Amino acid sequence: MRILKYNGKLVEEVGHTINGDTVVFIRYCRPEDMPKCECGRPIDREISIVEGCRNWNESIEGVDTLPPKLI
Repeated sequence: MRILKYNGKLVEEVGHTINGDTVVFIRYCRPEDMPKCECGRPIDREISIVEGCRNWNESIEGVDTLPPKLI
């Protein structure tokens, strides 16, 4: 799966569906980036977004990752 940035925060792709449009499901990588409840604890929730839509183009950035280690 991919590592991306959503609104400047690191997220990981946890799944996707292809049914006409590609819907990508992402989760925050770090607890401090997650939205907080009233008590201040992070809320681990999944975000769904259609790949290539306007929201995707404005909110998602690619992240350079290291290539797999060559053996």
